[in-house]
Amino acid sequence: MGEPKFFTHPRPDRQSDPYVGGFAITPGTSEFTIHTRGIYVGGTGDIIVVPVWGAEFILRAVQVGTTIHLRAKKILAVDLNSPANTTSATFLVGLY
Repeated sequence: MGEPKFFTHPRPDRQSDPYVGGFAITPGTSEFTIHTRGIYVGGTGDIIVVPVWGAEFILRAVQVGTTIHLRAKKILAVDLNSPANTTSATFLVGLY
């Protein structure tokens, strides 16, 4: 598997256009093969996000049906700094 990459939109000046694809997210320690432009949450819960630009953070109590607009390179199952924190949101979809 090669380096994770940003999705190159066919028209880079139109990053606000609709998403063109998606993939199921299984929380873990592996980086996505493509960085997200958004994450859809199918089941309410917390999400431990590792964004493209920096350190991990936790989004608490994200509601079902929410789309979070951010560039992420992975979703952790367990917070490496505090193992009591876990990703409990379900049915996550990475959008690009």
